Amino acid sequence: MSNITPPQNGSAPSDTFPAPTSGVSPSGIASPFPGYYVAPHLQYLIQNPGSPVFSFEQSQQPSACANTSIDQGLYSEIMNKLCSIEKRQKSMDSKLGKLEHIKADIKIFNKMSVIECRVSTLDLKLTVTENKLMEIERSRSFDSQNCDELKSQLKHFEKLVSGQCEHNKILSGKIDSLNSLNSQLSEDIIDLQSRSMRDNLLFFQCAGRAIV
Repeated sequence: MSNITPPQNGSAPSDTFPAPTSGVSPSGIASPFPGYYVAPHLQYLIQNPGSPVFSFEQSQQPSACANTSIDQGLYSEIMNKLCSIEKRQKSMDSKLGKLEHIKADIKIFNKMSVIECRVSTLDLKLTVTENKLMEIERSRSFDSQNCDELKSQLKHFEKLVSGQCEHNKILSGKIDSLNSLNSQLSEDIIDLQSRSMRDNLLFFQCAGRAIV
């Protein structure tokens, strides 16, 4: 609110003040200055000299100055104090706005702190998980190498077993031929033994014909 110079008696109405009234304000309260519009808060201040904004002398009553023009110094003092009040109110509103903004920033900071703590915890857990995965990969790589070695050894043993089976088949054939040969030799030996025993027989006192 800026300082406003009050209109003088008989001057034309300006854009700041409304046209002269019949002494009744729009709120229905009788104006103490007939012919001029007086804002309700100014009427209250004039009709209540004990207001904390400023103090009137007890001898000055609204009824006594109702038919006189507004004192320039008093009006300026009223407007200055009203401007001071308005400035203080704006300052308080600004400070309250800043305070609300600070509170919002504090809430955001607290939330960010909680989020950072959780993110740090997640980073730690992720690091532990990555270490475990690396250990599993190394173990898996070692197991894969062992598995490859076992596979190669198994193939080698399979080849050995296959070759041994072929050799066993050959040996089995040889054994069969040896068995058959042994059987033949046994028969030949028995025949030879029987022939030699016949030639070595001695017969005594046996009647018989002479063989020519």
